[in-house]
Amino acid sequence: TLLSLIRAVHEVEGIERIRLGSLEPGIITEEFVQSIAALPKMCPHFHLSLQSACNKTLKSMNRFYKVEDYLEQIEKINSMFDLPFLGSDIITGFAGESDEDFEITRSNLEKSGLSQIHTFPYSKRNGTVGASAVPQVEDNVKEIRADIVKQISSRKLAEFINKNLGKEQEILIEKRPDKNGFLKGVTRNYLTVVTNSKDLNLTNSLQKIKITKCENDKIYGILI
Repeated sequence: TLLSLIRAVHEVEGIERIRLGSLEPGIITEEFVQSIAALPKMCPHFHLSLQSACNKTLKSMNRFYKVEDYLEQIEKINSMFDLPFLGSDIITGFAGESDEDFEITRSNLEKSGLSQIHTFPYSKRNGTVGASAVPQVEDNVKEIRADIVKQISSRKLAEFINKNLGKEQEILIEKRPDKNGFLKGVTRNYLTVVTNSKDLNLTNSLQKIKITKCENDKIYGILI
């Protein structure tokens, strides 16, 4: 199982961080979340497959899970990890998505515990159910809806960053410094932080950092 694989990887000497990519809702059970939360190497960063936050649209996409269950799973992860980063994907303007359907998606995304939402307008692919379904959504409507989701995502990401200000985090220093020569790296919960150091000897090492501010869409911190 995925859980047994994660546990096996966790025991490998030299592996310091484990991240999970796209997770299907059916995987996120109470047992699964509790188990991975108990593993110190498990990074509190998850990308969850959603695609729409409206049950009617999900059914049209042949995705047979409920938005309510998905939102509950998000809360479950948020309650068991410290400041987890939760990302997801949303397609706007899928065939047959009405204004009312999109409003349901918008409302559910607003109240969700997501940290960031990647969104893109639906694009027809020949041979798929969506491509032949009617009615198709006008391209300009798809774009407008995508812009609305992007605005929600921006607010949620800003809120998430604010929750991290003043916090001490572990950072993995990257190979390339920023344009001013300062080292940067990624926290366990997936924030890219510019440090106050130019010491290239720290490259590819884990360091403690205190996040101090966010300016011009960049997050800054000091090594401690």
